Amino acid sequence: AIEVRESFPEDSVEIDGVCLEKHTLAGGEFLVTRVIIKDQHGAEQMGKPVGDYFTLEFQSLEAQETIQKEIYKILDWLPVKDHLSVLVTGLGNRFATPDALGPYVVEHIQVNRHLETDPAVMFSAVIPGVMAQTGIESGEILGGIINTVKPDVLLVVDALATSSVRRLCHTIQI
Repeated sequence: AIEVRESFPEDSVEIDGVCLEKHTLAGGEFLVTRVIIKDQHGAEQMGKPVGDYFTLEFQSLEAQETIQKEIYKILDWLPVKDHLSVLVTGLGNRFATPDALGPYVVEHIQVNRHLETDPAVMFSAVIPGVMAQTGIESGEILGGIINTVKPDVLLVVDALATSSVRRLCHTIQI
């Protein structure tokens, strides 16, 4: 969403149904941008569904504690329930280094949905592979899993592409 918003000529351009918020942290080393698509008109202008889109940009991973705190703040909006079911999905090709982030992260998730315990948050995880490996779109695979597992939250991890080299390895989008 931030890249679509930046494609407009100036930051000061008003887009009906879209709100842009920016704030810096850690002495300017960390920028949080929130694009809020408020209604259908904004969704049509941006080519994205109604919702909140966060982009965290940082100079170095030395600000890891600040990064974690900001992610926690953003994720704080998740529905509060006695028991939360989270499906973590790692998109990408584990055999192609630039595209392996999703599978790598999921391989390090501690899943607990299958255990006999009654945790507050139940994690399950899947690495659907890429079409070149499976012949099936990741979205189709996930649709079947989501219909069966019915998670409260779907957390998708993907390397993604960017139009700005400065964002490589320095950006998290939520």
